Amino acid sequence: SQYSVAQEFSDKITVQIIDVMPNGNLLLGGRRQRMVAGEIRTLIVSGMVRENDIGPNNTVSSGLIANFKVAYEGDGPESSFTQQGWASRFVNKIWPF
Repeated sequence: SQYSVAQEFSDKITVQIIDVMPNGNLLLGGRRQRMVAGEIRTLIVSGMVRENDIGPNNTVSSGLIANFKVAYEGDGPESSFTQQGWASRFVNKIWPF
């Protein structure tokens, strides 16, 4: 059996400059937590931008972020249900029914 989730979201997140590369590019990273459907959801982002891509309001469009990485984690009943423990994963490999 398979389980898949398709989600789309729009949000603004504050990030910090983690490092400045020798060429002047900025390594950014940040996280934001929200309560969604009774779960704490954490959005984690990171990527690289050129200083020139930072807008006048100190914002950057996600389309201008190189090596853009997004992780979306949940902590609650839904996530617990969809994240099997080690014993369940082992049994499913041996007997996948």
